[in-house]
Amino acid sequence: MTVSQKCGHYFVSVQTEFEYEIPTHKGGEIGIDMGVARFVTLSNGNFLSH
Repeated sequence: MTVSQKCGHYFVSVQTEFEYEIPTHKGGEIGIDMGVARFVTLSNGNFLSH
């Protein structure tokens, strides 16, 4: 924990560490990116022009 003072105010900074499980993907998720060069790019690499 770090306590500091600046301009008449006190600030506290706390750093923690913990372990967590990486989630497993069960499938069925998709991603869609709407961009400038290509109108839409899908997570499987396919894209749509206009």
